[in-house]
Amino acid sequence: MSSGNRYGFSKGTIPIPNPKPIQEPYKIPEPTKINAPNPLPDPFILPSTEVINFTFEDNNMIGWVPIDEPPHLLGENLRSRWEIGDGPISGKALMQTSNIWGDKTDTVALGTFLIYDLQQWVNFIMEFDVYPMDNDAIGIIWGWQNRFRHHRFITMIDPANPTGAPPEKRGPLSMIERRIGDAPPYYATLATKKEAAFREFQITHFKLEVNNSRLFRVYSNNILVLQVRDGRYRGGKVGFMLYAHSGVFFDNVRIESIIPAMADQTNRFI
Repeated sequence: MSSGNRYGFSKGTIPIPNPKPIQEPYKIPEPTKINAPNPLPDPFILPSTEVINFTFEDNNMIGWVPIDEPPHLLGENLRSRWEIGDGPISGKALMQTSNIWGDKTDTVALGTFLIYDLQQWVNFIMEFDVYPMDNDAIGIIWGWQNRFRHHRFITMIDPANPTGAPPEKRGPLSMIERRIGDAPPYYATLATKKEAAFREFQITHFKLEVNNSRLFRVYSNNILVLQVRDGRYRGGKVGFMLYAHSGVFFDNVRIESIIPAMADQTNRFI
């Protein structure tokens, strides 16, 4: 051992690097800004994704995407007109005023969709108010993956439409269906009733309940219209559908997630 004590430590001074110089005068950095109301409410609660509401009073359709059936499936060269306007329900409302319809033979009620594109659901409750000014089809969409894969509830008053359909598929009717492709018959019917679930020029409150991933229930003014199970359902986006309905208002949309019931306490931790 050439130098140092008996423990092997050096007797010399160990150099310590100079600390980072402090600015003069020292300034505290500005706080990081977040996208939140200013001033913050007390207490401040972040928005929940478990329940979302749309009253459309902010006059925008953020997240809502119109999707029309392609021209080769439509009966006329029409496009949808989804917008926000003053409605007869409560203030602003979501409205659609085009008479868009299909298919070419007017056998199946096709037309336009409006899909909420920012979130997906499996088990949920969707409620809304609607004010129809026409007697043709109003629809609710769920499990949306694309035009070829979704479920719908459709209800209609007009006994003459669709004109090319057999009598049991013309109005008045209410149906729950699953989209199966881009060619006739387009939809597989899961449940049907020869009765419309709304009246013209009246506010109707609809509720769709999807629970246990397979059970669908549709209510009109708190009365059960149809229910059915479908094991092929896997969840997806939600929205609305219209066929040949040239004047309708949607408002007070509320979508709430349902937490699936556990079979036993053990499953709660799996």
